[in-house]
Amino acid sequence: MKSQYSAVVWDMDGTLIDTESIHEATLRSSCTTFGFKVFPHQHHVGLCMSQIWEAIGGTQQARISHEDWLEHLHLEFVKKTSLNKDYIRPGVKSVLETLSGFKISQACATNSPRIAIDFNMANLEIGHHFQHTLSRDDVKVGKPAPEIYLKASEKLGFSAKKCVAVEDTPVGIQAAKAAGMTAIAFPNQTPQNLDFSQADLIIENIELLLDFIGINVAA
Repeated sequence: MKSQYSAVVWDMDGTLIDTESIHEATLRSSCTTFGFKVFPHQHHVGLCMSQIWEAIGGTQQARISHEDWLEHLHLEFVKKTSLNKDYIRPGVKSVLETLSGFKISQACATNSPRIAIDFNMANLEIGHHFQHTLSRDDVKVGKPAPEIYLKASEKLGFSAKKCVAVEDTPVGIQAAKAAGMTAIAFPNQTPQNLDFSQADLIIENIELLLDFIGINVAA
């Protein structure tokens, strides 16, 4: 059976890769190092780095520039993950391969900076599955604004209604729905108790995505 969907657009952090705990530890460490405010991690989930920068008080200080702070965070992240290829979420690599095999176009749309998405795609050797990757650097406004999903739809060459977005946060779900996409919530274990009421479907096993879009692997 031919799928009614032509493309899948993936979020990255927390969705494709299980890095929320690493990001939380890195952010807390940097806040301590530079004397920034420390907020509960759930207040930051799904936000882009410029929004987090403002929330921790980065714009009101002169200890470090925003650019140098981003580089500091990235280097700390690379130290923790460069020798580890186990932080891709269970089942994701198989689903990426299946979608590619069935000629379903794929893109990655993340609130993370370009340097982060390029590193993870290369480190995990999954970049070849994506026709396009979009980072916070590629849009004027990050999620929950729909711009990144609208741009992904445009680059893929399909209308938003022909695209499924996979997200692990309410912020991402909000962005995908505002763009007119079908939004699938694939929650991460951390943090808990997030509101996914806007999602069209909530799944715990990513292989259920294939069933949802009408791909019968056994056929």
